[in-house]
Formats: sequence, C-alpha cells, structure tokens
Amino acid sequence: EEPLVTNDIDFEVRGSRGGWRNPAGLPFRGTLQRFQYRLDDGKLFRDYWPVMDHPLQEEPRREQILTEVRKLEIWYYDSKHERFDQWPPPQLEALGERRPRAIQFVLELEDLGEIERWVEVAQ
Repeated sequence: EEPLVTNDIDFEVRGSRGGWRNPAGLPFRGTLQRFQYRLDDGKLFRDYWPVMDHPLQEEPRREQILTEVRKLEIWYYDSKHERFDQWPPPQLEALGERRPRAIQFVLELEDLGEIERWVEVAQ
C-alpha cells in the first residue's frame, strides 16, 4: 500500500523551534533551528538547516527517523477548535490568528498501527 501524502508540496510541516543545543559553544550558532518533516517512499525524514535564515537554495541536512510509514496526517486547530488541513488557512484574515493553537499528527506505521500526537503551540 502506498503511503498517503497529505498535500502536494514536498514537505509535510515546516517550522522553527527553540532549545537547539550548542554543546561546543560555537559563536555563530544560535538556539533556534529551522526544520521540516518529509514523507518519502514510506520513510519519515526530519530535515533541518544549520542556520535559521538559510538561503532558499541551501539544501537541508536530512535524518531518517522512521520506516514503514503508511500515512501521515497533519491537522491544525485554531482557538475555536476548528480543524484545518493547512496553516495558514485560506481564511486567515477572518480568523485574526497568526499561529494555530494546536497541531495534531496522525501517523500510521505498518508494525504499530496508528499513533496520534498533539502539540500545543505557544502564542
């Protein structure tokens, strides 16, 4: 069975996060990291860039984190608990929200079945 890709773009979710460790104390490396998750031929990859403001043509570093992935669904929720399949949603101006309140990940693996995780987004 072919893995389900939730949209037509080449990544599933892209963002930035704080707390990236710098154990070597490198002066040019901050604590923020740009990342994206990508589903490719039944494998889940986490891509990241070494700098936050990377040039568009710079390829990310890639880590394979799971195999035998049947599907990946990502849902975004606003403050009214309405669900969207993309963020920002087309009617973002009507919502008046810059960030989703939560993100739901539904992952189906061949050996473990369906796994669901929720992430609260800081406002």
